[in-house]
Amino acid sequence: DGIVPGEALASLLAANDPGALEAVHRVATALGEACGGFQAVLDPEMFVIGGGVADLGERLLQPVRTAYRASLSGHADRPVASFAIATLGNDAVLIGVADLARIRG
Repeated sequence: DGIVPGEALASLLAANDPGALEAVHRVATALGEACGGFQAVLDPEMFVIGGGVADLGERLLQPVRTAYRASLSGHADRPVASFAIATLGNDAVLIGVADLARIRG
């Protein structure tokens, strides 16, 4: 089905696999450009990247930031948002459900 888990993609990147490098470049460019669009409408201070791609860390964030900044032309007077990797990773949904169950008791 063409889906590669984040850990497997990270291993391929470590081996400088050309297909993995191209895939990350395409995903990072699209994500950075999308964040640029959100910036223009919502003006957030930070974007937090989670899910399987978050396993890639800076290998993902660096090209995301580059594409994001390139998409901000005409917005020089606005602050630039920062980017971070979600600390809960793929467990965020499970932790959220457990917390909701605790609150509703």
